Amino acid sequence: MFGLKPATVEIPVSTLSFKDIVRRSIINVWKLVDVLKFHLIYYKIITGKGLEFDRLREYVEGDDATRIDWNSFARTTKPFVKIFKEERMLDVIFIVDVSNTMIVGTTELIKNEYASVLTATLAYASYIIGDKVGMVCFADKVKLIIEPSLSMDNVLEIAKVLSKKEIYGGKKNWDSLCETVLGTFTPDTFVILISDYI
Repeated sequence: MFGLKPATVEIPVSTLSFKDIVRRSIINVWKLVDVLKFHLIYYKIITGKGLEFDRLREYVEGDDATRIDWNSFARTTKPFVKIFKEERMLDVIFIVDVSNTMIVGTTELIKNEYASVLTATLAYASYIIGDKVGMVCFADKVKLIIEPSLSMDNVLEIAKVLSKKEIYGGKKNWDSLCETVLGTFTPDTFVILISDYI
């Protein structure tokens, strides 16, 4: 009314350092793998496209008799079992909320710091299991996309991006996320959404 501009409030952003995110992730991923048997849970929850024939191996006591290849038995008079390998190279995409509501909190770590450690831990576990790992950061718009890759560099890049203060801020806009990226995923994409949902 008197020509004054409305004051803008800068919200200070706190993040864990890259080294701290990686250190906490490594500790947590081995807890997942060893204590919670993450491999087994992950394989049961997310099954692959199917089983791909790998090779024949001579039958030994204790093998599953339903896997005996009767055609090779007819040719050689020795029982062989079929060995399969599971086809499951999924694209595991982490959609991480980096909006203003994620940079506040009342505990030892704030929400974005918890989200950083969780994302890096699950990304590392997915990498160990053999899936491609990628990430999308969004707030008022999609701020960054890391394309899925089998490289450990992607896991480190995820931790590095989440440790940078400049990635955070802005209002949450679910519409921009839906319009920009959700339609681009394939049937082999497993999406993990990390947000406070406010």
